Amino acid sequence: SAASDVYKRQNLSNVVFESIAKFGFIGVDIFFIISGFVMAKSTINKPQSLYASYQFITHRFLRIFLGFWPILILAIVYYYNFDSSYLENKLILQSFLLVNANMMDLVISPAWSLTYELYFYLIIAFLICSPVINPRILFGTLIVGIIVKLLFVVLGDNKFIDFFLSSLILE
Repeated sequence: SAASDVYKRQNLSNVVFESIAKFGFIGVDIFFIISGFVMAKSTINKPQSLYASYQFITHRFLRIFLGFWPILILAIVYYYNFDSSYLENKLILQSFLLVNANMMDLVISPAWSLTYELYFYLIIAFLICSPVINPRILFGTLIVGIIVKLLFVVLGDNKFIDFFLSSLILE
């Protein structure tokens, strides 16, 4: 695996490290579960209004971007000074705005998960601003859309649809 190669190159090859690293991808799922729990707890008694939605989305976006942007800038400066060829195929503006979930395009590959986190925030903000929309119907419709896309739409045909109806959302 890629993780064991990293450990071997650093002379850290160890059965324990390699066993744990094989399951590193689970961290993203745990992150999304914790985030979903936090969103549910922080919005459970919120009044449903446009202002409450604005407050929620502003707070959440600031929390993500104010932590992410300094790290991204440091990464860009690092790569620019020490491995500028790395940046040649990266979409820096899309990395900065977190509007691309393709890890190969991003300066910081794991940031793809933040793109989905922002998407989830938008869904919750949408629910907060409208007392008429039933969350079960919205999420049910989203799940049906994902299943229909999986059955009938070829991946890569439309980046917009691939993102908003990604099977990753089912996780």
